[in-house]
Amino acid sequence: MLDAGLGQADTLLLTTAAPLEQPVTHVQFAHGGTSLYAALGPTPPGVLLRVRRIDGTVLEQAVFPTSIVTALALSPDARSLVAAVVGDQGTTQRTGALYFISSDGFRQEAHVAVCHGPVRGLSGFFAREKLYVACEDDTVAEVDAKLRLLVRAAALAPEPTAPASDPCLPSDIALSRNGTIVFVLCGASGRILYVDRVVLQPFDSVDVGAGASQLALSPNGRWAVVTHTGRDEVLVVDLRRRLVTAQVPTPGRPYAVAVGSDGRWAYVAAEGADSEPGVLLQIDLQGRRSTAQIAMPYRVTGVSVWPGSKSPVMRWSTR
Repeated sequence: MLDAGLGQADTLLLTTAAPLEQPVTHVQFAHGGTSLYAALGPTPPGVLLRVRRIDGTVLEQAVFPTSIVTALALSPDARSLVAAVVGDQGTTQRTGALYFISSDGFRQEAHVAVCHGPVRGLSGFFAREKLYVACEDDTVAEVDAKLRLLVRAAALAPEPTAPASDPCLPSDIALSRNGTIVFVLCGASGRILYVDRVVLQPFDSVDVGAGASQLALSPNGRWAVVTHTGRDEVLVVDLRRRLVTAQVPTPGRPYAVAVGSDGRWAYVAAEGADSEPGVLLQIDLQGRRSTAQIAMPYRVTGVSVWPGSKSPVMRWSTR
């Protein structure tokens, strides 16, 4: 755990009754920042943990015997954690589903089948109820998180200005700040699709190059930060102007990205150079350049930022 300038490093060792047999693949702060959610993988059984931030104690866990967790989202009211899970589900075909897990007791409350193949991305919430899912088979699904049901799924038609023969093969998804646009990052065609949320069809796009893997939006919705494993770089995209404004090189393949709550900094996990297993980079979104870098003792597979501008501090007054 590091501060915003990548200083004051602290290591959080997960404390469990039984040893953990798989590495952490996804991590996310809970609301308030007092605990973390961590998914273990990348092979079954998938494990989801709630971890106390101060000392690494595993407070609760959920196990998916034949599946793995591919994405996480926390409901706006913090009552439910949504886990995108892919597994055999008792058939020969890998299917994707959303599991709704209560934050009180960590119970699996419901699950909704959403994809005929793996889930590649999970958006934030629209109007506190709707979620959007990117499926590997070039479809986008809308899920009602309140009713816990699949509302609709639509095949992604080619965007009007893109070559019709290019498959999308989604690698990530995000929702615009005003909730009118679903951004789908296409790993194969190398485009960010602007999908109309009402009809679930693309109406515009921006070219970011094949091999793009993850994206994170700035809080004001103006910028997208895209990791590009095919070219060992991070792209900064102006979503309003449909334009790539910066290409920031990374020492190796970038795996994960997150944008701070103030919108000034982006944090990117990447492979290290030479003998370094991994690095964490800080990117200045105003200056469009890397401003700090720290070598990590392990390969970094996920990044999450504090859910607020400052750490919570408890004070006592004598007055």
